[in-house]
Amino acid sequence: MFQCLQRIGDRCLQRGGRLSVLAAVFLLMMVPSALASGGDSDMMHRINLLVIQLGVIVLTAWGGGRLFERWQLPSVLGEIVAGMLIGPFCLGGLSFFGFPHGLFPVAGPDFPVTIELYAIATLASILLLFFIGLETDMEKFIQFSVPGFVIGFFGVAISFVLGDLVGMWYASSVLGESRGFFDPLSMFFGVISTATSVGISARILSDKHKMNSPEGVTILSAAVIDDILGLVILATVVGMTQADHVSLKSVAWTAGRSIGIWIVFTGLGLTFAHQISRVLKKSHDNISITLMSLALALILAGIFEKSGLAMIIGAYTMGLTLSKTDLTYMIQERMHVMQRFFVPIFFCVMGMMIDLKLLFSGPVLMFGGIYIVLAVVGKFIGCSVPALFCNFNRRGATLIGMGMVPRGEVALIVAGIGLSKGIIDDQSFSIAVIMTFFTTLMVPPILNKMFESNEPVLRKQLEPPGDTVKLHFDMPNPDTAEFIHRKVLDSFRSEGFHAYRQRHGVYFMRRNTVFITMTYSRRHMDFYCLKEDESFIYTMFYEVIAELERFRSTLKEFTDSPAIGRKMFAPKNGRVSSEKNLFGITYPGSVSTRLQGQTKVEVIDQLIRMAGRTYNLSQAVQEDIRANVLEREAAMSTAMQDGIALPHAKLECIDRSIVCVGVHHEGIDAQALDGQPSHIFVLLLIPKARQEDYLHRLSGISHFLSQPENRQKILKATSDAGLFEFLNQIE
Repeated sequence: MFQCLQRIGDRCLQRGGRLSVLAAVFLLMMVPSALASGGDSDMMHRINLLVIQLGVIVLTAWGGGRLFERWQLPSVLGEIVAGMLIGPFCLGGLSFFGFPHGLFPVAGPDFPVTIELYAIATLASILLLFFIGLETDMEKFIQFSVPGFVIGFFGVAISFVLGDLVGMWYASSVLGESRGFFDPLSMFFGVISTATSVGISARILSDKHKMNSPEGVTILSAAVIDDILGLVILATVVGMTQADHVSLKSVAWTAGRSIGIWIVFTGLGLTFAHQISRVLKKSHDNISITLMSLALALILAGIFEKSGLAMIIGAYTMGLTLSKTDLTYMIQERMHVMQRFFVPIFFCVMGMMIDLKLLFSGPVLMFGGIYIVLAVVGKFIGCSVPALFCNFNRRGATLIGMGMVPRGEVALIVAGIGLSKGIIDDQSFSIAVIMTFFTTLMVPPILNKMFESNEPVLRKQLEPPGDTVKLHFDMPNPDTAEFIHRKVLDSFRSEGFHAYRQRHGVYFMRRNTVFITMTYSRRHMDFYCLKEDESFIYTMFYEVIAELERFRSTLKEFTDSPAIGRKMFAPKNGRVSSEKNLFGITYPGSVSTRLQGQTKVEVIDQLIRMAGRTYNLSQAVQEDIRANVLEREAAMSTAMQDGIALPHAKLECIDRSIVCVGVHHEGIDAQALDGQPSHIFVLLLIPKARQEDYLHRLSGISHFLSQPENRQKILKATSDAGLFEFLNQIE
């Protein structure tokens, strides 16, 4: 039974690698039958091997990606290199204890990895294209569709022609065969060179805050056009492999059929996107919505494969459909972990499929170099020259041309499809990977350098859209800002919006056709929306502030702060600190037995000046400390009972805990709980990075000062040195 299943899988692979994820699941579901047929040992060995392989792939891909990110390079390159190192043509083919043929042995003469591993990589590619479709901003794409289409079209056309010519030359020089322009091998070289890495370009633009700039939007819209046209050409080439003979008529028929299928499904998806969204929302569960969306993407991928197109085109189409709905950001957020798990597996497996011996062979290096040059020239010229006719100056056109050069995920997916279907050989695949690797490697540092300049990129500056407004709200302090931030997000979600964090401090909120962007920091909060949505933002923000005010009033009525404060100094309730130096005072300058201020603020200022001299704090840091301590005092007095006051604050401007102790023999009115003058002042400053010390140290000091004998020793200290010695020796 098992041998039969294996033959079926091998036959599927030889006939084009059409084994979908569902087919892989079907094979795994047949495990009980295989076990009953006596194939239990071999089957369990393969399953066990697959489990270990996946664990090793995830770890090495993560490590390679992190390493390249540390070098300011795209993580995808590190994942590819990790795959090359652990693959069957390198370390994976070495035998060791328990693995006589290596952890990643060569699966067969025609394909280097096992069908199970390639099936998982195929699933990862479906997820990746589904995400790319979800991330497509259709409104912005339509807004910049004219320059984007012109730039994208010429970039695809010139890159395809040059890549196709490389394929023809490769077939003639290396394979010794004469292949025409419309031969599948030649066209696959062309298709691979058309792709533009949306992810890499978007990441650079995001890091430089250029996502919404004219050049940024144009690059992204042109990259989307690239991918769409490239996928349509891919569908045409895949369809041609099933034809008996290739002619201009058959090419035209296959292209028309492929384009027609894609347009029909895309048109239906975009037309009924909101109806699909309403049906999905009936589950009233975000996780269920996410799972059903992924199921639809898998089903459409299978339908496209069954129709003679590639599965990734179906996945991209479903992502494009849902990108028009308010579910897109929620789906991305819920599937983020799944994407982080599966997508690196794909790139790592692509690296494992590279034969290192072929990679460094003469033909591969020669044609790889030629392919790199023509791929760069094709994209740069094909995109920068048309940009000059779309209101961009030379700098803007250069930026766009360079931004369209990096290949990446789509190019590797196309190359993997070509290898699995037998259209290209191992050498061709290695050439494609070299081109993808170096075009992805070279562009980020160049673009980063070019984006450092703020010179204009347009010949004629565009007027900002009049219907978009920016609403600015200043935050009183970081803690309040964080509280308001959470309440605002909750308010958006309660109103039916799907909120998604695009990057740190930037949130997208969407409900049907309403789209709002929010940027948040601990000092301010900004909203970007259409003019007609301005009143909604103000109303929502006013209600949030009103709710906070009601919360504050309720809390003030609910708590009995004097009673709680008195219990802080109840000796029987205290926990003795285990620290040797409870106060943390290491410098004599941190104590004073001669506080001279006449008010609480003057005493606090004197303690802060003591801390500044002792710990060499700048004037700006001292002012920040003063503002935070007085803000805490304004909320509720820190003067307790028995003559004790504990002014304190959590701060970002310091990196170590600071304690200063002072004695005011006459005593001052610090609004103590018992109404008596305060004599002992302890200034406690804790860095926010070490908040775990805050309550521990504060409660320990409170318990120590609750002992009458300890207070008496502090008050009777006749010199700063004596007080320092007493506090420094506390167990």
